[in-house]
Amino acid sequence: MGVSWVACHRLVDHVRTASSIAGPAPAKTPAGRPGRESLHGVTAVVRACLVALLALVGALLPVPGAVAAGAGSATISGRILSLSGSALPGTTGVRLAMANGDGSWHFEGQPTPVSPNGSFSVSGLAPGTYRLQAENTDGRSYTDKWWIDAGDFETAQDIVLGPGGSELVTMALGPSGSISGTVLGPDGRPVEGVLAQAYTTGSSQYRRSDETDADGRYTITGIQVGTYKVEFRDQSGRLAGEFWNDTLTFQTATDVPVETDRTTTLGATTLALPVSISQPGPTLPGAGTGTGTAAVITVTQRPRIVGRTRVGRTLRVRPGTWSPAAVNLTYQWFARGVAIERATTSTLRLTRALRGKRIQVQVTASRLGSMPVMAASPRTTRVEPRR
Repeated sequence: MGVSWVACHRLVDHVRTASSIAGPAPAKTPAGRPGRESLHGVTAVVRACLVALLALVGALLPVPGAVAAGAGSATISGRILSLSGSALPGTTGVRLAMANGDGSWHFEGQPTPVSPNGSFSVSGLAPGTYRLQAENTDGRSYTDKWWIDAGDFETAQDIVLGPGGSELVTMALGPSGSISGTVLGPDGRPVEGVLAQAYTTGSSQYRRSDETDADGRYTITGIQVGTYKVEFRDQSGRLAGEFWNDTLTFQTATDVPVETDRTTTLGATTLALPVSISQPGPTLPGAGTGTGTAAVITVTQRPRIVGRTRVGRTLRVRPGTWSPAAVNLTYQWFARGVAIERATTSTLRLTRALRGKRIQVQVTASRLGSMPVMAASPRTTRVEPRR
């Protein structure tokens, strides 16, 4: 039954008036309740008013994460093409994420299909802030991308839609490759839970990542063809981070090329021994260098061991590059991650006790008024027996 808001308002006034006038009590049923016939009409009107009120409230409240068609009148449309401007092979779709207003995001479950000519349209959207991802499932593996030209959700650009608003989007997806490798600890064993992250070489923009498994292996997939720098971070904090290949800064990291539909395999990365809190982690462009009057010691090139790893030979350490240059250096040699007793100079003579073990050296730089900083070299190959 339809009820106008005027009728509801009049009903409320009627109830208020009736309650303020003393009069005979309503007729009683044998059970002592007011007669049903006398209240039937009023009850029906009240019920209809409540239904209408709830419907109005539901229409006015925003629907959290509403991204499905029919929730509004806004539209996002456009084309998803290849880098050459042609249609992509395989199946392509676009997926939306909508801001909930509390800092969280609602991600659409199923992508909206893109037509064979690359066009798409998502209509019936509620007003709000969106982010859009394009993905392709072709066997050659085209890289996913967020609008505009972003490799991940965090760096995507917002699309803000008002009531009935529209946004035209054109994106180009390129074929992708991958980067794989292994991460070892100072004892030569695989390290699980290390985050391997690939950054574009032109900036520190994050692109893709993967986490090492129980065998220390990682594979960063879906990377757009280009040149990258790879960072390794031990999320447990036990080991010092670094960039490929054996460097602590983004600027000095070795470039890693990624080619179409190929996997670039890196050699094993050995993370440094546990270090003091003063050890600087890998630094990206624009990172701060500390405050205060004392000079902050940093290492831009890790120490390296030179010499033949054979019993009877002597190894020497190249201490690396430090800033400022005027620092005091001390040394500690390790075999299989265990400190070698009295091996605290810049050279190490290989004895029979070290046969079959891998050697590493830790260099500590100190300076008056500054916190000491430690850096470890990569491990050597196994020490060979004497010939």
